[in-house]
Amino acid sequence: METVPEEGGIHLTRFTSDEENTIATAVYHTNNNNSLVWSGNRYLAVSPDGSRLAFVRWVDNKDNIYIKNTAGGTSAVQRTFRTAVSDISFSPDSKYIAFSEMVNGFSHIYMMNASEGSAVQEITSANNYDDLNPAFSPDGNLIFFSRIEKHINIINNAQTATYNGNFTIWSYNLKTGLLTQYDEGFDPCPMADGKSILVSRTSKQSGMGEIWMLNTESGAVTQILTSPRMGFSNPAISPDGKKIVCVGSTPATPTRPTNLDIYTVNTDGTSLTQLTFHLASDMCPAWSADGKTIYFISGRASNAQRYNVWQMGYTKLM
Repeated sequence: METVPEEGGIHLTRFTSDEENTIATAVYHTNNNNSLVWSGNRYLAVSPDGSRLAFVRWVDNKDNIYIKNTAGGTSAVQRTFRTAVSDISFSPDSKYIAFSEMVNGFSHIYMMNASEGSAVQEITSANNYDDLNPAFSPDGNLIFFSRIEKHINIINNAQTATYNGNFTIWSYNLKTGLLTQYDEGFDPCPMADGKSILVSRTSKQSGMGEIWMLNTESGAVTQILTSPRMGFSNPAISPDGKKIVCVGSTPATPTRPTNLDIYTVNTDGTSLTQLTFHLASDMCPAWSADGKTIYFISGRASNAQRYNVWQMGYTKLM
């Protein structure tokens, strides 16, 4: 275990090992390490029944989903056998997982059984969009995801991508096959009321990431979390619906560069609280089913400079 003085009252344990080659969010330092750019991918998910944790491993030059019992003591079981998987989500009954994968230059959404079989259902397939961040609705009938228009350009045998516009939130109805577009945003997190979802957005003023709430019935949007000096992403609602855990870019100090840490905030945007303080970036937070543990991915305590899944006790912080 490795902590810093500010984390002295927090119980932190490492859930995976360096040998498991856990994949994490891509993070880029800019402006002499005083600001960060990072992706909104979710490489970690906990099953709603609390029994399993899914994460992405890099094995044999491929990114695939592996599932491990939250009780520990067992090896991770490989569930996808593909090439470039990311963005994991469990269905409400814990029987299925949705994920995104880059195929032929475009990211699509897929679904499969979480524990048996190898059949994969393709949810989206349009070859002029990147579809990312799938998340099941509370009733399991919809898969929300984020979409951005994309064009592939090939110049002198070199391939580049051009993105047109902002990310928007969509849903796919598993019963009818109907696709529905909502409002601007990415990284959706449905709330228990079945009407609202948390989304990340990029501020048009500061360029920083923000957390918003979108009502999918009325279309109303409410800003939850914003800062001119910090960016936020990866919102996840607590099981009791009272707290949001997310990633935040902690501003630099004279002795530390800016990095990513785990924060919580009330659903009305009050009581922003920093939970982690390590120099390594902490990302992709996910709640345990009972709300007493927060899982996240971090590069801390790794001599091999690899990422691992960590778990943090939350009850002491409430």
